[in-house]
Amino acid sequence: MITRLFTSGLLKALWGFGRRDVRPRLAEIISTQDFGLAIIAAVAMASAGPKYLTGAPKAADLATGFIASAAIALGFCVGGMTIALTLPDREFVKKLAKLQLETKAGNGLSGLLFVFTWTAVIHWLAIVTLLVTLVFDGANTKCFLAEPTLPKRVIVGTITALCTYALLQFLITVLTLAHVGLHYINELRLEKPPKA
Repeated sequence: MITRLFTSGLLKALWGFGRRDVRPRLAEIISTQDFGLAIIAAVAMASAGPKYLTGAPKAADLATGFIASAAIALGFCVGGMTIALTLPDREFVKKLAKLQLETKAGNGLSGLLFVFTWTAVIHWLAIVTLLVTLVFDGANTKCFLAEPTLPKRVIVGTITALCTYALLQFLITVLTLAHVGLHYINELRLEKPPKA
């Protein structure tokens, strides 16, 4: 029974994604500025949040707002992956697939797909985490930070890190897509006009 859990379905897909796509890029992910900023935000919120943000909104208010935002970002990423996989210009897709990126794992096309997939997974994880927060703390009438116990600080820090990282990762995804768009425009400019 336990073996079956890891050989089919969601866990198999997550394990495969982690082994095939995340592991070769793990050092790159952890060493980025967005990951560092998320950790800084988490530490700041976990340590200073209870002191300065006691009048902040309830966890339910914050979670509901971010879930809506994360759902939009998740849809954007899935749509972006679909477009990247079905680009009508086969020659451009071939060039992306052959484009080797300096100091990065994979090629241009696999890198683009990874950015979309990674951002979607991070937003999915944020949504699940916030839904769990709503289930366990949604009825609490006090601010989540009003109880500065260690477990609450760890939870607040973790959620802050995840949501901050998700927001920054979404910005990177948009900028990456813009970069690919500029590359495509340059390719179109280099094409020779058809002979009359």
